[in-house]
Amino acid sequence: MLHNRVISSFGSTRRIANMWVDLGHTRRRELLGTLDTDTRIAVIEHMVRIRNRRRQASFKKDSTS
Repeated sequence: MLHNRVISSFGSTRRIANMWVDLGHTRRRELLGTLDTDTRIAVIEHMVRIRNRRRQASFKKDSTS
């Protein structure tokens, strides 16, 4: 039986997002499935922020070249 993990700290969800953001879709989905709903949402929100930050940095780099 698989139990959903509950992560209570904002820093923990941010850390998980940093570790999981570059994983493949299937593996990331498997890992997200082990979290409770609130934690999963928080981790996904952090992953979106990370990707947006990277995208903005990439655009800035391209525009200055």
